[in-house]
Amino acid sequence: MVMRKSLLALSVALAAVAIPSDAQEAKVVSGKVRCSKNSALILPEGTKYEIQDFGEIKTFSPVASNKVTADEEKVKVLINVTSARRPIKAQIYNKNFKTDFKFSRKDGVAEVPKGTYDLYVYFSGDKYSYVIREDVQVTDEMTLEISEDEATIPVEFHYFDENNKELVKTVKDEKGEVYIEGTADDMIKVSTISNKEYGIIYNIMSYGNKTKGHMEDFYISKVSNKYFVGQATHINVGSHNYEYKAVISDFNKPLYNSDPANLRKLVTGFTNSPKMKDHQYVGLPGVDFAYVLNDNLLCNIQSWGLADPKDNGKVITSGETVATGNVRGMADTSTALNLGDGKVIVTVVCEEKGYTAGVADTSAVANAVLTTEQVKSVADGETIEIRVDVKDISGNVPKKDKTAIESGMEEYRKELPDLTLGKYVDISLFVKTGKNNWSAVTKELP
Repeated sequence: MVMRKSLLALSVALAAVAIPSDAQEAKVVSGKVRCSKNSALILPEGTKYEIQDFGEIKTFSPVASNKVTADEEKVKVLINVTSARRPIKAQIYNKNFKTDFKFSRKDGVAEVPKGTYDLYVYFSGDKYSYVIREDVQVTDEMTLEISEDEATIPVEFHYFDENNKELVKTVKDEKGEVYIEGTADDMIKVSTISNKEYGIIYNIMSYGNKTKGHMEDFYISKVSNKYFVGQATHINVGSHNYEYKAVISDFNKPLYNSDPANLRKLVTGFTNSPKMKDHQYVGLPGVDFAYVLNDNLLCNIQSWGLADPKDNGKVITSGETVATGNVRGMADTSTALNLGDGKVIVTVVCEEKGYTAGVADTSAVANAVLTTEQVKSVADGETIEIRVDVKDISGNVPKKDKTAIESGMEEYRKELPDLTLGKYVDISLFVKTGKNNWSAVTKELP
């Protein structure tokens, strides 16, 4: 199984998803964070993030470097939550300072230098809510009353494939019974709340699971145009991978449906999953794309697929086909298809420079030429090359053969009046395994 990879720079920000109340203690991490058996986040080099692991969901945010002096006066900001549920997390922040509120049941306290701040309070349960307060003037000790009911704007992210079929994980009801049958096998979302002045506020990694009656990603309170929300999502369907981006900055239009402009087909190169000792998913092909906000790398998302029995040992590519050749619009005369630990290289060779040639579907060539055993050997680390030689033989075709061909062309022109006769070419296929010599492909091709 091969999945194409694209380095996708996304100028996006948030969407939040469910976080259960049994959160683990936050810890500071850097580098690679394993999310599941087939996904990982790679955080920017040299940065540290505070991460809380909730099982299905992980939250992470940059560790702040507060720009205050030790003797700078601080005052208390108190929060009294008036709604039924206790908050999961709350922070107060501006350009120079950020800190968490410490809660005792529904009463929170934070100490900050005098100034102007924004703050958020996050609630979790049968629905997931962000209450944001902007431009809070802190000049002396103060108390703010906050209710989860202030988060009234539902935000939903929906994703569709190229055939306009919605891609969702299986949705279950409160009894655990299937309510909506899933159309996606795997999903990983990396989301961010962001402020144009203060930067990244909160980040969430989830697997796209939702429950009956709560198809929204989250609710948010009314905010100014300083805030925007978005989502970077990787979806796996069998042997196919899709990358999406979605952005919401107009909160009068809370429902966001993806469209073709946001569909990113995986069209160049490949990557393999990291090596894991004694693990059944070692070396599987997958995708790796960058999540970029305001030209700053937030993280790289890695996700690798699981073997699909429907592939039957074939070389599978996702999305649109990859062309190879020197025809206008084709990028390369040689294309490498990575498969497991090895690769298949397909090259189109024109003997003379006076003409062009190419193949529209590189993986189709590989599947036509290679046997199942050869595909397996590539997955185990072998490199196999396929060469498509195209030679102009117009000067060597007998006159009677040309006459027969031209006669047949007349029949085709009745349906295709613009059909023209090009060159007469000889197409030969050769294959080479590793450092062995080239050998001609003589089997009958489908």
